[in-house]
Amino acid sequence: MPNLQTFFKRRGAALPVTQKAADYLPGDLITCTVAGRLPHIAIVVPAADGGDTPWIVHNIGQGPKHESRLFEFPLTGHYRFHPH
Repeated sequence: MPNLQTFFKRRGAALPVTQKAADYLPGDLITCTVAGRLPHIAIVVPAADGGDTPWIVHNIGQGPKHESRLFEFPLTGHYRFHPH
């Protein structure tokens, strides 16, 4: 995961980490820390419940999950990558 953070930063894809749901768009990538020490990555997707806070798709060890957990873990990165 740290290698991906470096990759996205070097490609100019890094965005500010905020606590504002409107700053996170579908397709954005977020990185966070799970269980106080484990680096993790997820994809931002539209809220399945129609709410204002986007959901994430990630695999935290139990297969892919589509969940409302964007702000549950401490965010360590926010990226919007557009390959050229």
